[in-house]
Amino acid sequence: MKSVDLLLGNTPSWIKIENRQKAVVKIIATPPMPGGGSDMQFHLELRVSSQHGVEVTEQNNHRRFPAFCLERHINSDHTFCLYFGSERLLKNDQAALEWWSSLGSFLVNQVYAARHGVWPLAAGLSHGAAAGEQLEMEALAEPLGWVDDILRAMFRGKG
Repeated sequence: MKSVDLLLGNTPSWIKIENRQKAVVKIIATPPMPGGGSDMQFHLELRVSSQHGVEVTEQNNHRRFPAFCLERHINSDHTFCLYFGSERLLKNDQAALEWWSSLGSFLVNQVYAARHGVWPLAAGLSHGAAAGEQLEMEALAEPLGWVDDILRAMFRGKG
């Protein structure tokens, strides 16, 4: 529960703790939307992951997202893939704050994907071990100004 406790000790203002039980914490997330659009509520559950971190999913009676969609970073067990290694043990307050920030971005990206039928280009990350290779490739492309070209080629099949 260390990771869950770290998260709950660093809860941002857009998170409301709805119910805390032994194995599950139910929350309502209302992340700020870009452009000051109306805030949307997401009913979520936090659980300890198999790697002693935290996994997050929608509450069963409040589903808005597909049950499974690799392109929208929703795993086959309904958990969210927030970032590479997001299910690992959180070690300090800074890691907890970064986890919350990633959850907020993930939710905003879900709204974008639902409206536009595609995941935001700059938020795309390859799955599994390919994520590390992608990040290395982006770092090499950055000084040349080619990051957008690489992302369009990888995620849109253009370029």
